[in-house]
Amino acid sequence: LNKSGVTGLKLNNYPSKFGNLLNNQVGTIQLTTDAVLNKSKHSAYQALLNDPVVDNAKSAEKLLDTMLVFQKEYLGYLK
Repeated sequence: LNKSGVTGLKLNNYPSKFGNLLNNQVGTIQLTTDAVLNKSKHSAYQALLNDPVVDNAKSAEKLLDTMLVFQKEYLGYLK
């Protein structure tokens, strides 16, 4: 990533399990991107729910609310 844009890296000979891990994260990354581009708190919440380490919807909601309080300078645009 630089001022010219985003450049992908080709990964050769990586373990298939690593590829599976990356595929698992695609939805979370897409929802996070949507949250940023659309200034959407709901999409940020959905991104948290989509993350495989999050196993409780109420906890995810509390986490997001806490993040919005403590990181208002950076996340205050989410509505």
